[in-house]
Amino acid sequence: MRTGCPPDDKPLPLRLFRQFHMVLHALRHGIQPVFAGHDLTGPQWRVLHMLSEADPDGLTPGQISDRLRHTHGNTTGIVDKLEELGLARRTPHPEDRRALLIQLTEEGQALQSEVGPAFEARVEQLLGCLSAAEQARLSKFLDRITEHVWETLGEGPMGPEHPDPCRGMERDS
Repeated sequence: MRTGCPPDDKPLPLRLFRQFHMVLHALRHGIQPVFAGHDLTGPQWRVLHMLSEADPDGLTPGQISDRLRHTHGNTTGIVDKLEELGLARRTPHPEDRRALLIQLTEEGQALQSEVGPAFEARVEQLLGCLSAAEQARLSKFLDRITEHVWETLGEGPMGPEHPDPCRGMERDS
């Protein structure tokens, strides 16, 4: 088994922390080929997917930032690139002249429809080493850890002024 690190005698929580980091790195590396052929990054894909599931009017940049758990500046860069690729557009908010809505273009919808099944198949392949029961147990453990970390910090995922953007919503793919 390739883990990238020799065994060590560190306390178990430190080994687990390193393992979480390694798994995240491996998953990002494993999923990248799905996006590479379409000139997309993982965060750009997440925004496309998010917009495809949103109200047709779109989402505000702040809503996207909260769901991505990125800064507003980072989100602006992602949206800029999607707009440059012709996959998303900014439109004036109909109820707030100061705000914008981000929407998918027809090209963005078509790309999301094309890449979505490949993304789902690749995720299933990457996590295929676990049975459905093991995946369900792991999901519960990860939810428990995530909730505990935010409770320990006394804040939501983006800080005390930002509650959990996923609370009461289905999780993103």
